[in-house]
Amino acid sequence: MKKIKTSIISLALCAIFAPGLQAQAPWFFGIGTGIGRLSSEGDQGFPTQLGPVELAFDLSPDDVADLMKTAFGVGGYATNGTWMLQLSLGVLELGDVPSGTLPSGAQVSSALSFEVFSTEFSVGYTAYRSPANGFAFRPHIGARLTRHTLAASLAITDGGNTTDVSRSIEESWTDFLVGTTFDIKLSDSVGWNTIVDAGLGGSEGTYRASTGLSWRAASWVSVGPKLSFMATDVELGSRVDADWYLYDANDFFWGLSVLFHF
Repeated sequence: MKKIKTSIISLALCAIFAPGLQAQAPWFFGIGTGIGRLSSEGDQGFPTQLGPVELAFDLSPDDVADLMKTAFGVGGYATNGTWMLQLSLGVLELGDVPSGTLPSGAQVSSALSFEVFSTEFSVGYTAYRSPANGFAFRPHIGARLTRHTLAASLAITDGGNTTDVSRSIEESWTDFLVGTTFDIKLSDSVGWNTIVDAGLGGSEGTYRASTGLSWRAASWVSVGPKLSFMATDVELGSRVDADWYLYDANDFFWGLSVLFHF
């Protein structure tokens, strides 16, 4: 009887601890970037010595290309087939150096710049996967930090005397993200990926949707076209505040992405 009881206890312990002792699914990693075209339209507001100012802008892809000083983006992932961890960051700097002559004859030169820095992290869980058609559904949560930096300098030269004026504004906010990813396996080497999410917290709301195809050209690299849209609505403070900032814009991007796997 004692031997039977011992066997029963042993089986129970195996049933409890066996799942934790099973070999874990291997993790895979990747890092990538891309090239493309960007357009942006919306409104931007900030305080000035003459009071709060709100300006409308509408930048075509050619406008962005002409004003672009720096553009850099990189992203990476880690997955074991069930969990997906993703991290990305991007920097975009636009600038111009307009100059001219005032009616008085004074010479005016200036330098304007607008930099956007963004980084985000998300954790996704594959809630459903269909072996039949390769469809997968992966909700995710995360956070995104965004920072805008505006700088302007003005030099007025009149009669040999030069007056310099400069001003800079830096604003940042963090949104918590919730969304989902849909993956569809079209063939052994081609997949279709779509992401939708929303961010709230520091802003009034950010909404993003992106979709693209991925061709696994080799075991270590995949490439494909990508299309994305992002709406940002943020207002920090009120118009009577010295640090008031408004940014309400829609951004459209299309291009080619490349991802290296290891």
